[in-house]
Amino acid sequence: MTRIPQTLASFDGYIKSVVPYLQATSGATTNGARLLLTPAEITATAAYLTQWYTGLPASPGAYEKHTNPLTKTKATRLAVETIMLNFSVFFTPLLVRMSGSPAVTTDDRLILNIAEPNHSHRIPQSQIKDAIFALIMANGGGNINIACRTEHDASRPSLPRDADGVEIAFSISTQPPTPDDAQYKKQFSKSKFTISGGMANIGKQMYIYVRWINSKHPAIAGDWSMVYIVMIV
Repeated sequence: MTRIPQTLASFDGYIKSVVPYLQATSGATTNGARLLLTPAEITATAAYLTQWYTGLPASPGAYEKHTNPLTKTKATRLAVETIMLNFSVFFTPLLVRMSGSPAVTTDDRLILNIAEPNHSHRIPQSQIKDAIFALIMANGGGNINIACRTEHDASRPSLPRDADGVEIAFSISTQPPTPDDAQYKKQFSKSKFTISGGMANIGKQMYIYVRWINSKHPAIAGDWSMVYIVMIV
């Protein structure tokens, strides 16, 4: 969603609030400079307001002309839409920069329409430490149901913090391989899923390892579980 309003009335209120706010001084500097804007960028922002609204009946801005029934035309409609588009293209990257300023305040965010930071988007920094436990059950027709959980949530399948899925390594053999040597590896975005051992393998043993993963940050994957053994039925 854009931070800059896209209707005429809301854009009018926005630009009339933003420009004076950026020009206003806070201590020895302007709010715009405090938020990492250059003097040229503050001046350019103010120029858009002058195009939009002047407050002078003798030389009205585009919005004043368009909202006056006596001067409103298709040309004035095009003029206000052009200013809104050009301002959005110009000002959006400045908003991104201001949102990253260490000096940004709650008032800044309110007036400029900058959302509070979303801490759920943090980047995980360390390996997933939660142990993984699996309930594995042969379901007939060669299918194996698997439900994984953390030690902290014994009541139902669940993913720990920083994990967005499960990786499984499995083999159909007479001896358990290591996870790295397993015949098959698959990833699932949920903690509960079904794999197929195949009808042709009914009566054989499947050796299964599971671990927590983060698909966007594979380096933080958790440790492999112990080996689980299940008979394919």
